[in-house]
Amino acid sequence: MATPFSNSIRSMQTDGFQGSLIGSVLAMVLLSGWLAWFFLATVTLYEESATMVVSETYTMVAADFPLETQGRIKRGQAALLHFEGAAGTTTGVVPALVVEVETRPEENRVRANLYPFWSADPTEIPPEDLVGTARVEVDHVSPAMLVLQATGQFINTAQIRTSPQDPAIHQGK
Repeated sequence: MATPFSNSIRSMQTDGFQGSLIGSVLAMVLLSGWLAWFFLATVTLYEESATMVVSETYTMVAADFPLETQGRIKRGQAALLHFEGAAGTTTGVVPALVVEVETRPEENRVRANLYPFWSADPTEIPPEDLVGTARVEVDHVSPAMLVLQATGQFINTAQIRTSPQDPAIHQGK
């Protein structure tokens, strides 16, 4: 029985392979770019405060973090202050620096004192209106490391919180 023309070697030689070659090269370039990003890019991990209080002189901000952040927040780390409402639109995001960290186990929290770098004049805003949250940069990791941490491959690093309802995280496991 004869082989149909569309399945023969002669058919493949006449059709050419330029389309397949271009598609394969494009796929390899995209895969190479994604792999480079996956292993070389950096993602900043933050710890977010539960409360934040601005001093009356506007020179210091006290932020309270959960006790689980103990050891991750250190003096000299960069932070961002996010204010709510009208104060947030006036000041925007304010960069800050961690100047002191106190662990308060009896209150089940870690207090960090932050020095804000105001770009707008904060004295126009009453201190009681300056409420919001502080985010402290605690680590810079690659997306590959994030995946490995989320799957539990690295025991010596903190587990990534995927859900606030996860009981294992709140029990320190």
